Amino acid sequence: MQSDASQVPHIVIFALLVVIAAGTILGFGERRKIVVFENYDDLFLTFSVPVLVYVSFILFAMSKEGLLALLLGCTTVAASGFVFLLTVWRTLKANHYSTWRTALSLVTKYPLAFIWVLKIISLISPAGDTGVERAKNRASALLILTFLTPIVAALVVEKTGYFSPRQILKGKRIGGVRDHL
Repeated sequence: MQSDASQVPHIVIFALLVVIAAGTILGFGERRKIVVFENYDDLFLTFSVPVLVYVSFILFAMSKEGLLALLLGCTTVAASGFVFLLTVWRTLKANHYSTWRTALSLVTKYPLAFIWVLKIISLISPAGDTGVERAKNRASALLILTFLTPIVAALVVEKTGYFSPRQILKGKRIGGVRDHL
């Protein structure tokens, strides 16, 4: 039988999953109660935080090779902090300055963003010693992304923004080369 102290991480993870599920349910549909992602620009900013954190870890791992990697690592940490504060402000504004809605939205959006980015990294460069292990890790990452991507897309309120998939695929982003032809 396990001790009570060893159960704490399981309880915390379960509680976090319940809160994320509640935030996802409240952020779904036309009658949503919270705004998780205001538009695709907010989605981009939110997902850039885990990418910047990942790049920071890589640069700090390389910092023993030189001062430049250390300075770039510190710069990416500062940039991720700035982008995080920017998304907190945008989320607070999108949720009409309601603190509980903002907190629930942030607790929903950032774990989804970190899981999504980590699974993309696992899909591109899977861990494992053998080809079979790497194939299994890549398949599990693809399976999770298959379920998670439509959920994230459904949590975007306004399907607009500079980073809108439709705008990118049409080539009609602001300031493109086609404006000057």
